[in-house]
Amino acid sequence: MTRRLAAFSATLEFDDLPPPVVTHVKHILLDALGCALAATTLGAGCREVVEVMAGLGGKPESTVFGSTKMPAPHAAFANGALVHALN
Repeated sequence: MTRRLAAFSATLEFDDLPPPVVTHVKHILLDALGCALAATTLGAGCREVVEVMAGLGGKPESTVFGSTKMPAPHAAFANGALVHALN
């Protein structure tokens, strides 16, 4: 099953997606971005998560929402925390 899903995902192209799916995903992405940006000032512990990830050092390659650049894995963790902070 995993191989089938991987093969499907690897060959999927944007034009293959039905328009309702594209619209729904756009709404999901806008919601996630809005939550992340709001969490930069309202989310309990978010500032601390970003500070800890930034404090780990490394090459600044990816941006944390509303903040600074840091290594991609650290930015992914911080952004994930921001997106879910207000749930």
